[in-house]
Amino acid sequence: MPDNGRELLLHGLRDMYDAEHRFAEALGTMADQASDRMLADGFRRHREVTRGQIRRLEQCFMAMGERPQREQCAGAEGLVSEYERFVRKQQPDRKTLDVFAADAALKVEHYEIAAYAGMIDLALRLDVDGCARFLQDNLKEEEAAAAELEMSARRLGAELTGSSAGLRGAVETFRVGSRSGGIGAVGRAVREQATGAIERLEKRGRRVQARSSRSKPARRASRKTTSRRSTTSSASGSTSGRRSTGRARSTATRRPASPTRRPATRAKRATTTRRRTTRSATVRRGTRNRARSAR
Repeated sequence: MPDNGRELLLHGLRDMYDAEHRFAEALGTMADQASDRMLADGFRRHREVTRGQIRRLEQCFMAMGERPQREQCAGAEGLVSEYERFVRKQQPDRKTLDVFAADAALKVEHYEIAAYAGMIDLALRLDVDGCARFLQDNLKEEEAAAAELEMSARRLGAELTGSSAGLRGAVETFRVGSRSGGIGAVGRAVREQATGAIERLEKRGRRVQARSSRSKPARRASRKTTSRRSTTSSASGSTSGRRSTGRARSTATRRPASPTRRPATRAKRATTTRRRTTRSATVRRGTRNRARSAR
């Protein structure tokens, strides 16, 4: 009976050793095809985690005195081929592919969680405590990844359908996690997402600060040039103002009387003309009278 249990544990280790290699390769492809930045970063991050899980499985083999060996995992092969077939045949748009990829990765995590839980129980019953500890570390990482992927799948699904149900789904995720004892994994996933968002904001702030610091000397130089130009223009404006004032004064001295005085001048001229006409008429009458008297 113990030998049967040992063989079953070794079968599970070989099966998961093959599955983790397949999943690590698939995660790289899924990260390259994902359009959502948070989802792609999560895939890349879990790919590195999966490589660490592969090393722990190798330590499990050594703890049992066995050599690491892969055995074809039909379950992992089916999950990966399902994703590849959907992408190849359906050719979905980028948002639809993001939702499908998150759901496909979540299926993988649940598959791994079930497999590790069964192997941990066998390792503890066989008193292979070293192997059990390595498997428990892998299980915790898979639970954290599942919680993160579940929230990502709900968020992306809400964005795809234009629904606000994603918030209710996130709350339900916390409730399920608290009932199943996996709330720590959910908290780690939330912390990782928040930390990633903060890091991106800090990087963006540093880039903006660097751009502003590089543009300060140019701004100062432009301000100095502008002030010099304004000073020069004001000086030239004052000089031109003085010149124009002098010209105006000289022109004013040369100009005739103002329009208000012109009617009076015209009246004087008219009066003078009438007087001259009257005088000439009087002179002519006097001349005619003298001529008549002489006759």
